[in-house]
This record gives sequence, structure tokens and C-alpha cells, in this order.
Amino acid sequence: MLGTTKLFRSLATMVVFIVIAFTPSYASAVGHTVLDVGYEAGHTAWVKAVNEAGLMKTVTEHGPFTMFVPTNAAFANMQDPDAAILRQLVLHHTIQGRYSVEQLAAQPVWKTALGGEIVVEMVSGTLVIDGTLRVLTADLPASNGIVHIVDVVNTLPPAYGEVLVTGHHIRDNSLLDLLAHDADCTIFVSELEEQGLEHLFNQHGAFTVFVPSDAVFNALPASTMASLHSDHRVFKQTLLYHIVLGTVDATANGAFNTALGKPLTVANGMVNGTTRIVGTSYAANGTIHMIDALQTPPADAPYASTSVNRVTDNSLIGVIGRNANLTTFTNEVGMAGLENLLARHGEFTIFAPTDAAYAAMDAELMTACMVDHRLMKQLTLHHIVRGAWNGETTSLPTALGDMLMLDSVRIVGEISADNGTIYLIDTVQIPLMLAR
Repeated sequence: MLGTTKLFRSLATMVVFIVIAFTPSYASAVGHTVLDVGYEAGHTAWVKAVNEAGLMKTVTEHGPFTMFVPTNAAFANMQDPDAAILRQLVLHHTIQGRYSVEQLAAQPVWKTALGGEIVVEMVSGTLVIDGTLRVLTADLPASNGIVHIVDVVNTLPPAYGEVLVTGHHIRDNSLLDLLAHDADCTIFVSELEEQGLEHLFNQHGAFTVFVPSDAVFNALPASTMASLHSDHRVFKQTLLYHIVLGTVDATANGAFNTALGKPLTVANGMVNGTTRIVGTSYAANGTIHMIDALQTPPADAPYASTSVNRVTDNSLIGVIGRNANLTTFTNEVGMAGLENLLARHGEFTIFAPTDAAYAAMDAELMTACMVDHRLMKQLTLHHIVRGAWNGETTSLPTALGDMLMLDSVRIVGEISADNGTIYLIDTVQIPLMLAR
């Protein structure tokens, strides 16, 4: 009997190995992960969903996570959702941190890795989630968290109806494809590449880009181009001011919010009242308007904001703004609209990635955050903790509402401010809702 048991265990191990080996995006993990637990419990539909959502690496190499794993039967009545929806579903069934059913029941509302909330309660000894999901099997331990098996796939909260994922590329007839093959746009494309923004223009979505021709750039005074190139942040700001999220027709009339977070106006074929739209072309993921002048961002745009570069202020925002190693973090705080938060009375702890850390960050995710300020705000808030840090706790609740895990974070500097402490870190910490 003992030999038979060993044989079955060996066969089970071989099956798990084979599935892992032939699942393309499954990166082998150290230990018995939350995904292994779900698979070995027989819930293969969940493993397939995680794989198709592109989250295999995240849920096997990071953590700790609390994962609510629906049964195969729970998936049976679902139509085949696309990868973007599956990603949201997986994140909404995951909480950062390791929480048993007893711990979950002690708090009625929990924030998921998607950023939405779930409501939990104990009903006749069973944990019930959002009034419909029942925990069938609780507290299955994993090397990077804990798993609870549930009987229903939870629905997405209404606020998350739009997909917040990046990286779905268009290879043909994209904005980038059209711009790269237009002989009048070589300087604009070159500057996009230099500022790391070219990935934006081959992603799915609807974008409108106002493109100054090469003739416009060549007509600029040498001092203007030198000024733009002297600070890459200023040039990136300028380029983002030429991009609108959404479709803007040449005949439109109104103010349209740009990727910089500041509006430009279009009326009667004119941009900002003085610049003419001289040509229009259409790509699979947006519209290109050729214009006859470079647009200058407003003086209160994030990179130009005087509140970000304070000279005498000893608040967190003032101290950060003066640190030569935190220019990118400073700019992101401004773009996320968090300057006032960090200038307030109170106490905060900030784990601020250095410029070198941002340079090593995934380029496409960085571009997505630069363009969508909601994502930028989520990324920045994930590095901010209310209150002081005792220097020992390795799991801290952030201003985003999730958990910051410090187990593998290397602190390379420490600065004190009037309203808190800044710890310089050498890697950007990605909240699970933004993980790729």
C-alpha cells in the first residue's frame, strides 16, 4: 500500500512537471506556489485562466498572495473571455498578503489586487464573499501564500469595466507604422524613440496625435531645440502634450485632455487657436493630424510645476524635488497629482525608487503609466505608506490600499523631512494590479 501511494505521488509530480514544462508562459517557481495548489486540487480551468491572462510569472514568482480559486464547474457556464478580462478576473480573486479564513472574517471589506473591494462575512460557519461566493475548502497553504477554493467566479466591480492592461500590440497599420513610413515625420519619430514613447503608438486603443512636420522642427531656433534636449523631462512633456487619449476629428470643437494631463483646444481646424491642421491620416489604433507648429505645454504642467521643485520647503515634496537621484519620482508625483498630499502635515514613509531604478523598469509599463495618469497614480501610491516605519516590518499597507512587500527591497539611502522619511530604493515596486 505504501509503495502504491509513493507511485501515485510520483505520477502526480510527473503530471505537474509536464503541464508546467509545456505551458509557454509558466516560469518555474521555487516552492509549492498558489498556482500549484490550485492545480493539484483539480482546478485546471483556473490555471488556464491565469496562463491566458499572462499572470503565470507574477503568481508563481511573487507574493505572498491570498487567492480565491473557483472550481472547474464555476467556469463551465462562462463564455470565453479575452485575455484582458481574464486578467481582471484573476486580479479580483487575489489579495496581496497571506490571510486565513479566520483573518478574513475579522474584517468585512478587503481590497483586491485589481483595486476593487470585496465584502466578506461568516454565514453558518462558511465564509461568503460578496453575498454569492462560498468558500468550499479553506486555508490551503502555499509557499507564496494561501488558497481558498470557491464555488463561483466573482463578477468584476462596475468601476473596472474598462480594461487596464497594456502590451497588446498592433503590428500592421499602427500609428507607429504610419509615422515611421512618413518622410515628413522623421524628427518626431526620432524624438519619440529617444524619450521611450514609441511603444505607445503600436498598442490597441484610440489615440489622436498632433504631429509637427520635419519642416516645423527644422524652422525652430537652435536655442529652442537645445533647450528641449537639455532636459529630457521637458521634451517628454512636450511630446505628451501632442497626444490625446481618444479620437479627435479635425472638425471637432472643444478642449481635449492630453497624455500630459493638460488640455489643448481644437476648433475650426485650428489647434490652440493659432496652429493649423494641414493633413490627416488614419491608423488602426488612432488618428494623425499634421500641424504647422510645435505646441508648448502650459506653464503649470507637471514637469514645469514650481511646487515640485521647491527650494526652501523641507516637506517630503520639497526634499524629494531637490534630490538629484529622484528626478523621475518627483515628476511622477507631479503627474499623479500627489504634491499636495506630500506637503501636508502628518507623517508618511516613502520608498522612492531612484532614477536608475526607473531606467531599468519595463519600458512598456512605464509608457502606459506616463500616458494614463490613473496608472501613474496607482504606481506612485504603491510606494507611499502613512505613518512611520519601524525598520523591521516587511509587509506594509500602502496609500493605494494594497500591501508593499519589502522582503527583497534594497534600501540605498535615507532622508528625513518635516512630515516623514524617504527611503531610496533600487527597484520600482509594481503593484499586482499593474503587473505584466
